[in-house]
Amino acid sequence: MIWRTISLGEISESVRYGVTASANFERVGPKFLRITDIQDNTVDWDRVPWCDCDENVADESRLQSGDIVFARTGATTGKSFLVRECPADAVFASYLIRVRCGPEVDPAYLIQFFKTPDYWAQVFSSARGAAQAGVNASVLKSLRVPLPPLAVQRRISSVLEAVEHLIAQRRTSMEHLNALAAAALSKTLEASPAGEKTLCVGDVAVVQGGLQVTGARKKHEREIPYLRVANVYRGYLLMDEVKNIRITDAELARTALQRNDVLIVEGHGNPEEVGRCALWDASIEVCTHQNHLIRVRFDESRVLPRFACDYLNSSVGRRHLHRSGKTTSGLNTISVSDVRSAPLVIPSRDAQAGYLALVDQIDAMRARYLNQLQELDVLYASLQYRAFRGEL
Repeated sequence: MIWRTISLGEISESVRYGVTASANFERVGPKFLRITDIQDNTVDWDRVPWCDCDENVADESRLQSGDIVFARTGATTGKSFLVRECPADAVFASYLIRVRCGPEVDPAYLIQFFKTPDYWAQVFSSARGAAQAGVNASVLKSLRVPLPPLAVQRRISSVLEAVEHLIAQRRTSMEHLNALAAAALSKTLEASPAGEKTLCVGDVAVVQGGLQVTGARKKHEREIPYLRVANVYRGYLLMDEVKNIRITDAELARTALQRNDVLIVEGHGNPEEVGRCALWDASIEVCTHQNHLIRVRFDESRVLPRFACDYLNSSVGRRHLHRSGKTTSGLNTISVSDVRSAPLVIPSRDAQAGYLALVDQIDAMRARYLNQLQELDVLYASLQYRAFRGEL
């Protein structure tokens, strides 16, 4: 089916910039919607500040149900949000542009179009040609929009919103599973008898620093893979790119990785990422690690490495290493000594195993939900493609 294509300006009642004002967290003037208030395609209006602005300006910039606002600059440039409900007295900030639809177009249909590759191609094309990257009112007005009859618009938005709702449900379920895993760890720690509560990592593990990567290594004949900070995340490894390092036999004997070693990030530009750790899975037979990772090899008769890794990644376990961090030339670091002295709550081995059995169940559910999410994402993309070709 071929639909007419029309400019956004022709089917909009208005396209205008927002209010230039300062946010005020005291109750004065109208609510003041900013880019940062739009998170995960929702707005918590209770957290939106107010602003003190001229009444005439407020009247022109007041929001109502059905308005669509766009981020016109910054990292979220071009992203849009449909205002489905809002306080009676609410305006929007100057870094947003408001589109108020005319009678020919349904806002729910239009917001779906603003998620299509066609829309983003037009936005990126305009941004490349502009003196300053961003989206302005003229760019928005010039966007070409396919315009089917209103009944078809409503059918398209209804179908796509239904899939989006399923995606949101699955993501919420994933968040609940993450909370359940954290609660399981807390319960396991709380159930530990007082006498076996806390030791230091160094009491139950061998802690080893890694190898410095320098040009002087070119003289060594042996070359093997090594792990970097870019390979170690909180609770998982990312092995898309593994580099090689030249190494001596003595260095390999000292730093070679074994299955179930815990790798801890020693240095990072973001202090929140220092101390994140993951379990080595021995996916590479012979492998070592650089000096910005610290290897911890636990005595498995006392501590199960997976349990220790989960503990060190938890909000409680991270506390010591976060406090121990030092900053040098913009890099936040911890030392081998900091890791050795990190407190570790050690329940009985049976309690650790019980916790890990529950985590295995949670991980299996998470994997199923993730697979369903991927299938729903594919379904949404397929339906979106067909919808805007008139094939739905």
